[in-house]
Amino acid sequence: MDELAEEKRILELIGAGDAAGFDLLVERFAPRLFRYALRMCGDESEAEDALQETFLTVQEKIGQFRGEGRLRNWLYKITGNACLQKHRANKGRRVTELRLDDIMTHEDRITEEPPSWRLDPAEQALSAEMAQRLEQAITQIPETNRQVLILRDVEGLSTRETALALDITEETVKVRLHRARAFVRRLLKDYFEGK
Repeated sequence: MDELAEEKRILELIGAGDAAGFDLLVERFAPRLFRYALRMCGDESEAEDALQETFLTVQEKIGQFRGEGRLRNWLYKITGNACLQKHRANKGRRVTELRLDDIMTHEDRITEEPPSWRLDPAEQALSAEMAQRLEQAITQIPETNRQVLILRDVEGLSTRETALALDITEETVKVRLHRARAFVRRLLKDYFEGK
Protein backbone atom coordinates (compact mmCIF):
# COMPACT_ATOMS: atom_id res chain seq x y z
CA MET A 1 0.00 0.00 0.00
CA ASP A 2 1.46 3.39 -0.92
CA GLU A 3 1.92 6.10 1.69
CA LEU A 4 -1.01 8.28 0.59
CA ALA A 5 -3.40 5.34 0.63
CA GLU A 6 -2.12 4.34 4.05
CA GLU A 7 -2.66 7.88 5.37
CA LYS A 8 -6.21 7.83 4.00
CA ARG A 9 -6.90 4.47 5.65
CA ILE A 10 -5.55 5.71 9.01
CA LEU A 11 -7.73 8.82 8.83
CA GLU A 12 -10.80 6.78 7.90
CA LEU A 13 -10.26 4.44 10.86
CA ILE A 14 -9.75 7.35 13.25
CA GLY A 15 -12.78 9.16 11.81
CA ALA A 16 -14.89 6.04 12.40
CA GLY A 17 -13.75 5.99 16.04
CA ASP A 18 -11.68 2.84 15.57
CA ALA A 19 -8.78 2.83 18.08
CA ALA A 20 -6.77 0.73 15.65
CA GLY A 21 -6.45 3.84 13.46
CA PHE A 22 -4.49 5.73 16.09
CA ASP A 23 -2.38 2.65 16.82
CA LEU A 24 -1.59 2.37 13.12
CA LEU A 25 -0.72 6.08 12.98
CA VAL A 26 1.74 5.67 15.86
CA GLU A 27 3.22 2.50 14.39
CA ARG A 28 3.64 4.08 10.96
CA PHE A 29 5.00 7.50 11.93
CA ALA A 30 6.68 7.18 15.34
CA PRO A 31 10.10 6.05 14.07
CA ARG A 32 10.55 8.90 11.57
CA LEU A 33 9.07 11.49 13.94
CA PHE A 34 11.43 10.31 16.67
CA ARG A 35 14.46 10.68 14.38
CA TYR A 36 13.28 14.19 13.50
CA ALA A 37 12.72 15.08 17.16
CA LEU A 38 16.12 13.67 18.11
CA ARG A 39 17.86 15.80 15.51
CA MET A 40 15.91 18.85 16.63
CA CYS A 41 16.26 18.32 20.39
CA GLY A 42 19.73 16.78 20.43
CA ASP A 43 18.80 14.66 23.44
CA GLU A 44 17.11 11.27 23.43
CA SER A 45 14.93 11.82 26.49
CA GLU A 46 13.79 15.23 25.23
CA ALA A 47 13.04 13.71 21.83
CA GLU A 48 10.97 11.00 23.52
CA ASP A 49 9.10 13.67 25.50
CA ALA A 50 8.50 15.69 22.32
CA LEU A 51 7.22 12.59 20.55
CA GLN A 52 4.87 11.82 23.43
CA GLU A 53 3.62 15.41 23.35
CA THR A 54 3.17 15.08 19.59
CA PHE A 55 0.90 12.07 19.88
CA LEU A 56 -1.07 13.61 22.75
CA THR A 57 -1.63 16.70 20.59
CA VAL A 58 -2.56 14.55 17.60
CA GLN A 59 -5.04 12.57 19.66
CA GLU A 60 -6.58 15.80 20.93
CA LYS A 61 -6.64 17.66 17.59
CA ILE A 62 -7.00 15.00 14.91
CA GLY A 63 -10.51 16.29 14.26
CA GLN A 64 -8.99 19.63 13.21
CA PHE A 65 -6.94 17.98 10.45
CA ARG A 66 -8.84 18.98 7.32
CA GLY A 67 -6.99 16.71 4.93
CA GLU A 68 -5.88 19.62 2.72
CA GLY A 69 -2.27 18.47 2.96
CA ARG A 70 -0.46 15.31 3.88
CA LEU A 71 -0.95 13.77 7.31
CA ARG A 72 2.81 13.25 7.43
CA ASN A 73 3.45 16.98 7.03
CA TRP A 74 0.95 17.84 9.75
CA LEU A 75 2.72 15.40 12.09
CA TYR A 76 6.12 16.94 11.33
CA LYS A 77 4.68 20.36 12.12
CA ILE A 78 3.36 19.22 15.49
CA THR A 79 6.63 17.46 16.32
CA GLY A 80 8.68 20.51 15.34
CA ASN A 81 6.51 22.71 17.54
CA ALA A 82 6.92 20.29 20.46
CA CYS A 83 10.70 20.42 20.02
CA LEU A 84 10.72 24.21 19.88
CA GLN A 85 8.65 24.34 23.08
CA LYS A 86 11.10 21.98 24.78
CA HIS A 87 13.99 24.16 23.65
CA ARG A 88 12.34 27.32 24.98
CA ALA A 89 11.61 25.61 28.30
CA ASN A 90 15.22 24.43 28.60
CA LYS A 91 16.90 27.54 27.22
CA GLY A 92 19.51 27.76 29.98
CA ARG A 93 20.53 24.11 29.82
CA ARG A 94 23.76 22.95 28.26
CA VAL A 95 23.38 21.54 24.74
CA THR A 96 24.41 17.91 24.50
CA GLU A 97 26.47 16.50 21.69
CA LEU A 98 24.59 14.32 19.23
CA ARG A 99 26.37 11.24 17.99
CA LEU A 100 25.46 9.47 14.76
CA ASP A 101 24.82 6.24 16.72
CA ASP A 102 22.24 8.09 18.81
CA ILE A 103 20.07 8.87 15.80
CA MET A 104 20.47 5.71 13.77
CA THR A 105 17.78 3.10 14.19
CA HIS A 106 18.67 -0.55 14.30
CA GLU A 107 17.59 -0.89 10.66
CA ASP A 108 19.92 1.97 9.67
CA ARG A 109 22.97 0.17 10.99
CA ILE A 110 24.79 -2.31 8.80
CA THR A 111 24.24 -5.72 10.36
CA GLU A 112 25.84 -7.95 7.78
CA GLU A 113 29.33 -8.13 6.37
CA PRO A 114 30.03 -5.24 3.98
CA PRO A 115 30.54 -6.17 0.32
CA SER A 116 34.03 -6.76 -1.00
CA TRP A 117 34.17 -3.25 -2.52
CA ARG A 118 34.12 -1.68 0.95
CA LEU A 119 36.44 1.16 1.88
CA ASP A 120 39.86 0.39 3.26
CA PRO A 121 40.24 1.01 7.03
CA ALA A 122 41.69 4.52 6.58
CA GLU A 123 38.82 5.53 4.28
CA GLN A 124 36.29 4.01 6.70
CA ALA A 125 37.76 6.04 9.57
CA LEU A 126 37.58 9.24 7.51
CA SER A 127 34.02 8.47 6.47
CA ALA A 128 32.94 7.83 10.07
CA GLU A 129 34.71 10.98 11.23
CA MET A 130 33.01 12.99 8.49
CA ALA A 131 29.58 11.63 9.45
CA GLN A 132 30.20 12.54 13.08
CA ARG A 133 31.32 16.07 12.18
CA LEU A 134 28.29 16.49 9.93
CA GLU A 135 25.91 15.43 12.70
CA GLN A 136 27.65 17.82 15.11
CA ALA A 137 27.33 20.64 12.58
CA ILE A 138 23.61 19.96 12.15
CA THR A 139 23.04 20.30 15.90
CA GLN A 140 24.64 23.76 15.82
CA ILE A 141 22.40 25.19 13.08
CA PRO A 142 19.91 27.75 14.43
CA GLU A 143 16.60 25.96 15.08
CA THR A 144 14.40 27.47 12.39
CA ASN A 145 17.00 26.70 9.73
CA ARG A 146 17.75 23.27 11.24
CA GLN A 147 14.08 22.30 10.92
CA VAL A 148 14.14 23.04 7.22
CA LEU A 149 17.45 21.24 6.62
CA ILE A 150 16.28 18.11 8.44
CA LEU A 151 12.92 17.99 6.68
CA ARG A 152 14.37 18.65 3.23
CA ASP A 153 17.77 16.94 3.25
CA VAL A 154 17.32 14.20 5.85
CA GLU A 155 13.62 13.32 5.72
CA GLY A 156 13.32 13.99 1.99
CA LEU A 157 10.29 16.28 1.97
CA SER A 158 9.85 18.56 -1.02
CA THR A 159 10.07 22.33 -0.70
CA ARG A 160 6.28 22.55 -0.83
CA GLU A 161 5.78 19.80 1.77
CA THR A 162 8.31 21.45 4.08
CA ALA A 163 6.56 24.80 3.71
CA LEU A 164 3.23 23.19 4.59
CA ALA A 165 4.69 21.29 7.54
CA LEU A 166 6.25 24.44 8.99
CA ASP A 167 3.48 26.81 7.92
CA ILE A 168 5.88 29.06 6.02
CA THR A 169 6.22 30.04 2.36
CA GLU A 170 8.21 28.00 -0.13
CA GLU A 171 10.52 30.99 -0.58
CA THR A 172 11.21 31.01 3.16
CA VAL A 173 12.02 27.30 2.98
CA LYS A 174 14.53 27.98 0.19
CA VAL A 175 16.16 30.84 2.10
CA ARG A 176 16.41 28.87 5.36
CA LEU A 177 17.72 25.80 3.55
CA HIS A 178 20.38 27.90 1.84
CA ARG A 179 21.39 29.43 5.18
CA ALA A 180 21.51 26.04 6.89
CA ARG A 181 23.65 24.51 4.16
CA ALA A 182 25.98 27.53 4.17
CA PHE A 183 26.28 27.25 7.95
CA VAL A 184 27.25 23.58 7.70
CA ARG A 185 29.74 24.34 4.91
CA ARG A 186 31.39 27.01 7.07
CA LEU A 187 31.65 24.64 10.02
CA LEU A 188 33.11 21.86 7.88
CA LYS A 189 35.41 24.09 5.82
CA ASP A 190 38.43 23.63 8.09
CA TYR A 191 37.87 19.88 8.21
CA PHE A 192 37.89 19.58 4.42
CA GLU A 193 40.83 21.93 3.96
CA GLY A 194 42.88 19.81 6.34
CA LYS A 195 42.23 16.61 4.39
